[in-house]
Amino acid sequence: MTNREDTYESESVKEHRRKWVKLKAKYLYALPEEIAHIELSLSKKDYAPAKKCAHRIKGTSATFGFGEISRSAARLEQLAASHCEQEYSGAVNEIMRLVEHEIRLLDFQRSPDLDRNERDANG
Repeated sequence: MTNREDTYESESVKEHRRKWVKLKAKYLYALPEEIAHIELSLSKKDYAPAKKCAHRIKGTSATFGFGEISRSAARLEQLAASHCEQEYSGAVNEIMRLVEHEIRLLDFQRSPDLDRNERDANG
């Protein structure tokens, strides 16, 4: 491989990483609203939408590498499936804590070329 190909490949990899970080950020910033939807559904004893939303969060979080959020969403999914009203509030608080933690980490790690205003525009 020539130096020119090495440079191109590294720029391609950098661009891919930038896009991946943007996708992760957009996903994370949208999660609080999704979790609020779950909490509202559970508070109304409307378990099916809560279970469906938790299932979606479980899978998407795993895809993005957010294992703890995925496991917490799996717990919410189980609680919604079993109609377990006593425990869902703690589970909702736990997943929100995890999401907020990941958002803080992402904000800290974001590369300088990602404009902070993007968060507000996309979130």
